[in-house]
Amino acid sequence: MIITTTGIAFLFSSAGLAFCGIRFFEAFKSVGGQNSRRNAGILVSAYYFFTSVQHLILALGATIFANSPSSFLAIISANNLLLSFIAAWGVYTVFYIVYPKSSPWPSILITLLVGLLLFFLNIIEYSPPNVTVSNSLDWNISRSTAMALIYISVVAIGSPIVIFIKNILYLEGKVRNIFSILCFLQLLGVINVMYLFGGSLYSIGESTNYFFDRLLLFIGIVFIFFFFVMPIIHRTSQENNKITQGKDVK
Repeated sequence: MIITTTGIAFLFSSAGLAFCGIRFFEAFKSVGGQNSRRNAGILVSAYYFFTSVQHLILALGATIFANSPSSFLAIISANNLLLSFIAAWGVYTVFYIVYPKSSPWPSILITLLVGLLLFFLNIIEYSPPNVTVSNSLDWNISRSTAMALIYISVVAIGSPIVIFIKNILYLEGKVRNIFSILCFLQLLGVINVMYLFGGSLYSIGESTNYFFDRLLLFIGIVFIFFFFVMPIIHRTSQENNKITQGKDVK
């Protein structure tokens, strides 16, 4: 077992994404759940739960299994399958919410085929990861695997951006601000993976891993702050206001 900055970053992002999924699910229940016939909330909350599990898998891989080539291959293979599923889920969610009259299945099929290609490329061209001087994990992937990963990762992380932009254009107030924050965080995630795997394409070096870990950690902390810390502060403030109002009535 080795503690890497990559594992720590994925652990924080996993927690932040889980809290975000919980908030979306609570919002979904507040409008009546499945009885409301509004499945958008459950689709988005499930997306964040799935992504949280995917990041947790990578957190385990970058810590517990980083020094075991065979175990790390199993972790990465499972991650790639889940990531491909998340990308397909994201595509379906975009079509369901933004383009309800269009069929999502051609796009989903292409995404799943690229995901299947990624799965086999990773096994065929697998090289064990390295731990860099800065204690980051060097994924040590081939150029073809990096290209497939860029496509799948950008689709998986970027698909919610389309949904959030639509909501930003039509909503106002607090909800609009939340979607703006989410859009910004998802965009940072897209930039992060493109820089990381683009570095594998152009052999940029260790700086890509160092940058990736720090930005991912930042994204995770922001998710935790807005979807775990802030709701606690808000609820505490409301409870204090009720207590104050009760004293005033007396």
